[in-house]
Amino acid sequence: MTENIVVAVLPQKFKVMKYDSSVDGTWKNVGNTYSFYSKNVKGASIDIEFEDTVPQVYVDLAKVLANFKDIKVSYDGNNVLVAMPVEGVFNSGEAKIQNNGSQWISIFANTLKSAKIKEMRVEGHSDNVPIKSKLYPSNWELSAARAATVVRYLIGQGLDPKILAAVGYADSKPVSDNDTPEKRKKNRRIEFTIVPKQI
Repeated sequence: MTENIVVAVLPQKFKVMKYDSSVDGTWKNVGNTYSFYSKNVKGASIDIEFEDTVPQVYVDLAKVLANFKDIKVSYDGNNVLVAMPVEGVFNSGEAKIQNNGSQWISIFANTLKSAKIKEMRVEGHSDNVPIKSKLYPSNWELSAARAATVVRYLIGQGLDPKILAAVGYADSKPVSDNDTPEKRKKNRRIEFTIVPKQI
C-alpha cells in the first residue's frame, strides 16, 4: 500500500507548539509546512497546536494610528507595514515635514521607542507626473529626500539610527493607476517596513 500524505501549511505569524496524529506515521516539517506520511489514514486525524505571534509593535501601532485618516497598518506574517499619504505631511514638490505630519510621526516614533525592532526601511513613493523643481530634478530625488527627511526626524525623536534606512522609489511601485487625480494621490505616499525582533 502506498503512503498517504496530509499537509498543513500555517501562516508565518503562527508558532507551532506541538503536533501529533491518531495513527502511526512520519512527520516532516519545513518552515511552517507540516507534512504527515502514513499508510493508514482511514479515520485518522492530526492535531497541531499553535499560537498567534503577531508582534506587539503591530498591535500598538494599529491602536495609536487608528484615528489618523488614510494611514494603513498591516502585518504580512513577517513584517509590520505602515503606509501614510504624502498630503498633509509634505507640500507639493517639497521634502519639509509640515505640522500635521510632524504630529503623527511623533506619535509613531514614541510608539516605536519601546518596541523590539530589528530594522525599519522608510520608502518614498510618488505618482508618475514629472516634477518641475530646481531642487529636485525628478521624482527619484524627491521621493528619496522625503524618505531621508522622515528618517532624520525619527532619529531626532530618539530612534536608533542603526535600525533605519531611507530609500526613494519615485513612481516605480504604484499601488494604483495614475489616470485620475484620486488614483495618483494613492501613489504619493511614505511607507514603513518594520522588521520585528524574533522573541
